[in-house]
Amino acid sequence: MSKYRFNKFSLFFYTAISFLVSSQVSAEDITLTTYYPSPRGVYNELRTTNNTYLSSQAGNTAVGTETPNAATKFSVAGNIAVGTNYGLLAAPANGLIVEGNVGIGTTAPTNLLSVAGGASVGNGYTGNAAPNNGLIVQGRLGVGTSAPTFRFHVVAGGDAAMEVRTLRVGSPLPAAGAADGLRVNGNIRTSGSFFCNSAMDVAENFPWSPSQPRLPGPGDVVSIAQDQDESLTLSALPYDATVAGVVSDNPGMLLGAEVDGYTVALAGRVPTKVTAENGPIKRGDLLVTATKPGYAMRGDAQRIEAGMVLGKALGELASGEGLIVALINLQ
Repeated sequence: MSKYRFNKFSLFFYTAISFLVSSQVSAEDITLTTYYPSPRGVYNELRTTNNTYLSSQAGNTAVGTETPNAATKFSVAGNIAVGTNYGLLAAPANGLIVEGNVGIGTTAPTNLLSVAGGASVGNGYTGNAAPNNGLIVQGRLGVGTSAPTFRFHVVAGGDAAMEVRTLRVGSPLPAAGAADGLRVNGNIRTSGSFFCNSAMDVAENFPWSPSQPRLPGPGDVVSIAQDQDESLTLSALPYDATVAGVVSDNPGMLLGAEVDGYTVALAGRVPTKVTAENGPIKRGDLLVTATKPGYAMRGDAQRIEAGMVLGKALGELASGEGLIVALINLQ
């Protein structure tokens, strides 16, 4: 006798089930969806091969912590590495390394870091509003160096170390000026050269004598006023030993910039009003004050005494009056 018995119904049932299972497996894959443990769980490893959605409706997502801040949608306790190659590297502790461009406030960053708006850096500055499209930094800022030793430390590379439109330095900051490039409340030291591209004279601001019949203009020759201390006036006497310089409208270096007055070139090259009343002016002639107020003329060596020389002519004037470049060198 057989060890197992099957009635007709059992035989039919198992045959049908076997047929259905074999036909389904051969026709398509089986997709299994499970929630275990449900609704939360602890997994040693989780892999996905397509889209992954985390906290798409509500709640927060955390990595490295089970207690994220309730106001933070995505929290990471630890470090992050982003990028095909950087993803294989160790990011600094509690830090972030990114292989490509990063955009903040923009969806199309064109630089390693593009920020559309203001930015603040430092624990004490995070609650402060940065200027529009500006940056505020609590600690030191290094450009071209990874170890800045000053508040703003620039190390020159192959190009110019720094190019700015307006820069104010000091504590407290000096007052702003409309046309300023650099304003410093303190000392400036340089181990190199000081370059000025557009102007070639050293000038100083002086108050103007209140008794003058007219105000000076660029190129006017001026002398020391006799009615007020530290003031200037238009030169009005020939061979005046009190001659002080020439009014300049574009000095290469300006001293006493905060003084309310007129800018007078004390040295260097500057356009100067001249007259040929003492004969034609040739290049290299010594220049002295002329009879015409505010003008210089060629000086006669026999008449020149100490303090009368304004400078030397770098241009020529055959007759009449005109404007030539003079090398100011008071002597």
